Formats: sequence, C-alpha cells, structure tokens
Amino acid sequence: MRSITDLPPRSAHARFTPDFGQRFLLTVDLPGDDAPELEVLAAFQRLCEEDGATPLYFAGAGAAGPQAMRAVLPAALATGRAELGVLYPERADPDRLERLIDELEQHFGAAPVIGRVAASNAEPPSPSVLIESGLGLDSSVHPNCDLSLVGGADLRRHPLHPYWLGEDRMLLELPQTTVFWGLLRRQGEWLHPLLARAPGWQRLAAWLGLLERITLSPQEADVEQAIRAIDIALDDRLPLLVLSCRLPDRAGFPGFADWWQRVLAYLELRRVPGTSVAALMRTVER
Repeated sequence: MRSITDLPPRSAHARFTPDFGQRFLLTVDLPGDDAPELEVLAAFQRLCEEDGATPLYFAGAGAAGPQAMRAVLPAALATGRAELGVLYPERADPDRLERLIDELEQHFGAAPVIGRVAASNAEPPSPSVLIESGLGLDSSVHPNCDLSLVGGADLRRHPLHPYWLGEDRMLLELPQTTVFWGLLRRQGEWLHPLLARAPGWQRLAAWLGLLERITLSPQEADVEQAIRAIDIALDDRLPLLVLSCRLPDRAGFPGFADWWQRVLAYLELRRVPGTSVAALMRTVER
C-alpha cells in the first residue's frame, strides 16, 4: 500500500454514485493545546446547523478535557449534527493512536473514522497503522503545496480528487481543497514555487490576476478569494470540496462567522450541498 504522501496513479481516483454530484465537507481542527471557548464552539455549531452543514471536528490529544468540547460535542455527535475525526499524535505508532481513539470515544460517545495530521508538515502514519486502528479515511494531503522546505512532503502534483491509498480500497484520502486561480493557473505547479521566493512578485501576480494559490479556509483566504476558488473547483468538476478551519477566539468570531455565512450562501447559490463522512461512504463506489 502506498504512503499517504506518495503520488497516486489516476486509476486510484474514487468514484461516487451518480446522485452524489458535487458536494462540500466542512472540517474543523481542534488541537488539545488550543481549545475553543465554549461560546465560540456552541455558536459555530449553531451556525452550521442553521445553514445545513454537518461539521467534522478533528480532535487532538487532550481535546476531551476542555469544557467547550464536553458541553457541545457529545450531543451534536449523538444526533448526527456533527462528526468526529482524530488529529494524529506527534508519534503516531499503533498503540499511541489507538489510545487516543479510545479516549475520544469514551469521552464523546463516538469513535472517529477519519484522521488528519495536526500540522501540515507533519509525517502522517502509515496506511496500515490507520487501518489497524479502525480508520477508513484520511484528510492529511494538501495538494498544490510544497512543504519540503519545512520538513514536509512535496504535494504539488497530488490530486484534489478523493482517491484510494491502495488496491484493496480500504483507505480513502480526502485532500484539502487548494486551487490555483488566474490566467497562469495551469502553470501554477511549477510557477508558484518560483514566485514564493519573491513575495513582492507573488503579490503582484495575484493582484494582476495572473496566479494565486487559494485554500478554502477562513485562515487562508478572504471571502472573494474563497468564491473564486469554489468556482475553479466546480468548473474543474471536483466532486468534493474540503473546507477547513480552526476556531478563533471570541473577539475574532464575528468576522469568522461572517466568512462562513457568506461562503455557505454562495455554495447554496451554486447548488452545492453539504455532505458528511457517513453519507460520503454510502455513495463511494468500491
């Protein structure tokens, strides 16, 4: 079985039932060392429910302790209004990963079925370790990004399309959506790293509409950029848009909430419904 950071062949692309169409998955990283405030987590969960989205919370080590997590997540998970994933521990050997999964299940009443690295430059566990731990999905890959300079992998050529990590189709990768926008976007794979060495030229290329890399996250893009990225992903017939975020503090929540309300409204305008891991696994063809 391939490593998570290995480039997959095109034949590994996952197929979904015809009624799946194009959908989005909303994901939230909740590392244990940066717990959200109770008011923020509760308000964000309400926002998602009002807009028909099912947030997928990736919880890290120590996440079961903070009051916000204990007060909000169990009820939302029990009623299917939210889902749970796991942020891999720093050294994700089988025993450590299984202990974390057991801890999350004990505290929240739901076992995570999907995992993600806590930091984009971290090395993910091997697929065999994930399968042994009961995980059938991963969402660690960040396409169109070269993280080799900071100790990570070069993921510039990895697909945005969900794909299987082995011929047995036991582990499905859901890449986080990052696209190139602009007149030169088809050359973004090799051109963007060159521009990244000269930030002034990189900003100029974006301002002129030549080339811009956009991640679907409020921490990475403003609303206008996110809308451009959504249009590109839909025009490229990407079946699944994976949006990601970390929750802000109370002071930053109004702007954060406004970003999500406007982005979710645009997705509705483009007739892109939300999905969940449970629904996704019912529609993927093995």
